[in-house]
Amino acid sequence: MSEEAADRPAEGTVGDDSGAAHQKADELFGVGVHCSTCGTLDFLPHPCDLCNKHFCSHHRLAESHGCSAAPSSAVRVGGSGVPMVVDRCAVDGCSAEAKVRPCDGCANAHCPVHRHPSDHGCAAAAAASTHVLAARERANSAHVNAKAKADEARAKADVKRAARRKKLNPKKLKSAAAISKMKMKMSATGNRNIAQESRFYLRVLLDTPTAPAAGDAESTSTAGFPALPLYFSCRAVVGKILDQCADKFRVSVRPGDGEVGMLLAYRVAAPPTLLPTGSAVGAIEGLLNGDTVVLSRRSADDLETDDRVFT
Repeated sequence: MSEEAADRPAEGTVGDDSGAAHQKADELFGVGVHCSTCGTLDFLPHPCDLCNKHFCSHHRLAESHGCSAAPSSAVRVGGSGVPMVVDRCAVDGCSAEAKVRPCDGCANAHCPVHRHPSDHGCAAAAAASTHVLAARERANSAHVNAKAKADEARAKADVKRAARRKKLNPKKLKSAAAISKMKMKMSATGNRNIAQESRFYLRVLLDTPTAPAAGDAESTSTAGFPALPLYFSCRAVVGKILDQCADKFRVSVRPGDGEVGMLLAYRVAAPPTLLPTGSAVGAIEGLLNGDTVVLSRRSADDLETDDRVFT
């Protein structure tokens, strides 16, 4: 057999291939479903959960094929001639289209005019609003009661302090204070390079459970506060004095773990007076040489109700 004869296909081969192709085409067209709206053969049809019909990707949505089983809907014809499902406002007597998202309370769709719960009389939203108002009223009542209790406690503390002061003889009280200041100045520690006439003496209390540094504290006060008699230069600012006192008590001016607020200095008075950190200790009005100050992270109002500060 010649090479041309060998390369030429045998008779019936082309016919056999054409028959097989037609058979495959028939099998291929047997797969898939025609769209119930446009009739397009779709090999991956989309069934509708409402009407149980099959549709192509263009008409898979209920509003795209005008689903007759869609609840609370009206059907209209869109600009392309395709039927579309349009939700109507749930308010009785209103036929406008529901163009906003459903209400969070009743889950019904409404038109823009009736979109607010008060406009369509939403019972669920009204109940939730009543609950919120009641909770807010309870919170306000609790706040008022707490404030009243705090004011009552402060008033009782004022009465106790006044009664205690009335029992003391003014002359004896003044003499005892002078003796106490004299003893405090004799045991006070500080920078020995400071001249005697420039020394400003303070009895420093620490409002914290931390014990005073060993060998530095005079004693623990009767009020339960660690106490130190110290002297500083009258020109030293309160901020620098705070740092020195924190070193003495082995605490930090900045809040540590479990602590809230910076360490501040208050003059022991009624009420306690905050010492400004940028002022020289000798220039602060009302602060006398030999007075008692308390270092605390609390506010002046909290210290005022603590009787131990005035012991």
